[in-house]
Amino acid sequence: MHVAATKISPPPLSPDKTVHRPLLLETLDTRTLEQIVLVSAPAGFGKSTMLAQWIRQENMADQCAWISLEIQDNSPAPFLNLLIQSIHRVYPESCRATLALMSSTTPISFDQILSSMVNCLNHLDASLYIILDDLQLIHEPVILNSINFMVDHLPRHCFLIFSTREDPPLELSRLRVSGRLLEIRQDQLKFSTPEAVEFVSNVTHLDVDGQLIAHLNEKAEGWVAGLKLAMLSLKTFPGDSQTDGMSLDRLQMFNGKDKFVFDFLMEQVLTSLPAHIRTFMGVISFLDRFCAPLCRAVTRDNQSESHLRFMEDNNLFLVPLDNTRTWF
Repeated sequence: MHVAATKISPPPLSPDKTVHRPLLLETLDTRTLEQIVLVSAPAGFGKSTMLAQWIRQENMADQCAWISLEIQDNSPAPFLNLLIQSIHRVYPESCRATLALMSSTTPISFDQILSSMVNCLNHLDASLYIILDDLQLIHEPVILNSINFMVDHLPRHCFLIFSTREDPPLELSRLRVSGRLLEIRQDQLKFSTPEAVEFVSNVTHLDVDGQLIAHLNEKAEGWVAGLKLAMLSLKTFPGDSQTDGMSLDRLQMFNGKDKFVFDFLMEQVLTSLPAHIRTFMGVISFLDRFCAPLCRAVTRDNQSESHLRFMEDNNLFLVPLDNTRTWF
């Protein structure tokens, strides 16, 4: 089955539109890399960009089977075809037996094809990095079971890297204990002040005072998309076409009600959420900090604790304030 080349190739990067993040990329040192990597954070934190930068920095595009997942890939046959074709792209000789099975007129089970792939990869004499980008779009149990199978049975020179807005249903605790899991989350992905300054200077090409950028980055809590949307909003501020001389007063006017931020959150986050979660988030949004009992008192919803867990599991901009995840 034909696959668009852009779906199974790392996304292109423009060096002048990205921020160099050496400390973050050091966590992905291929010499000490854990076999399973989970990059999990809300929309707009630069997950895909960071992985693409890593591939370019390590000069390993010819070892990387990248899959850009879409909603239509949430079906066993299309997913398996993407997986095999992405591996075949970087190692053409590696999956010939598996491709032959897939094109056979004899009925072949999903498990047989998956086992054939793993056996073929066992004979590779080089490393393979399988990257599943936007894994949160996959919910089909058969596919999730196949991913679990790969986690347990891929040879040691093969690595699985997940980029997702929500944690996949894997046995993450077991992987942590076994030392096979590297986790990169929102705290590591958010911009530091120097990175924010570099971003505004090199990417948006706006002349903004560094102190103002620091204030803005703090306001956005290091959210990469938030910073970009803020600069877009300030650049188009009514009555002022200048891109320099931005004041703290103008900066204070930027918040979650800004049109660009609102549109981004609606398109990328809120529209895909269950209605009861959207309602719950709207009711508690005025609280600076909250816990389940407080949310129950405010919303009169006895499922408040469950809703908070859903928000945390799905990376919905929820920041734990303690190790017991009681206050947020």
